Amino acid sequence: MKILIAYSTKSGTTAKCTAMLADKLALHSVKSVNLAKELPDPAEYDFVAIGGPVRFGRLHKKTAEYIEKHKEKLMSRRAGYFIVCGFVDSADEYIEKNIPAELREGASACACFGGELNLKNMKGFDRLITRMMIKVVTDEGKSDGELPTRSLPEIMPESISRFADAIKASFR
Repeated sequence: MKILIAYSTKSGTTAKCTAMLADKLALHSVKSVNLAKELPDPAEYDFVAIGGPVRFGRLHKKTAEYIEKHKEKLMSRRAGYFIVCGFVDSADEYIEKNIPAELREGASACACFGGELNLKNMKGFDRLITRMMIKVVTDEGKSDGELPTRSLPEIMPESISRFADAIKASFR
């Protein structure tokens, strides 16, 4: 089966997640496409997985535009949607807000792959906000040598595996 993984990325985390997803689907013909470089036609694929980072509650512009442009084609295909974000507690809300209901309802899977804070790949305002967030998260709860109550965001390989399993199951 031909599988398209269409994504956008800001700091490289989504690209890392899509590479992990493609590895889990290695027995199939998989094409991973960064939507900033190419806009493939979803009608050419048996399954379409689409995702991108969520920042400040909003899906990356390239991903959102691609979904909107190809909404009709996506409704008639096997498809799945994923987000990459550090606030996994809010993932369901972000998916509901950013993926149209008619696409979610027909999807084989909707998932959050987690996220990471990679300062090396950030610039300007993003880097400043991320530094402040890291400080808040790692200092929270610290008094008299206590450990922080929250950890920094991480990619969730188990979520990527479940998403890959849902793709495979859609063809059984």
